[in-house]
Amino acid sequence: MSIADFSLVHKVPLTLLRQEPGTRVNGNWIEGTEVSLTIKGNYHPFSDYQVMNLPEADRTKSWMWLFTTDLVRSKKEGVDGYGPDRVYLDGELYEVMASQKFSMRVRDHWEIKLVRLELTPN
Repeated sequence: MSIADFSLVHKVPLTLLRQEPGTRVNGNWIEGTEVSLTIKGNYHPFSDYQVMNLPEADRTKSWMWLFTTDLVRSKKEGVDGYGPDRVYLDGELYEVMASQKFSMRVRDHWEIKLVRLELTPN
């Protein structure tokens, strides 16, 4: 793939959910609101080899790769930390487990590991 071809890769619109920072009010913690953003990217499932390299407890989960030029955040600990973004893929909600930025001039992009959030019977 040439450098110019990267911009021609098919991208689809995706809904990203991001938690805004919370605040303390009279000593009580108030969670921030969740905002919905639209990003463009492409995604595909982990290969069998990649799944087998995960810890055994994670192998039965649905894992996806997401490639985008938009900022997608994984969890950050600490005082100025934040929770991970979540993304809807084909009607299923996935959580960002890791995100890495690649700076390649015209091919700058993010590679994101997503895991589907567990469904609980209720």
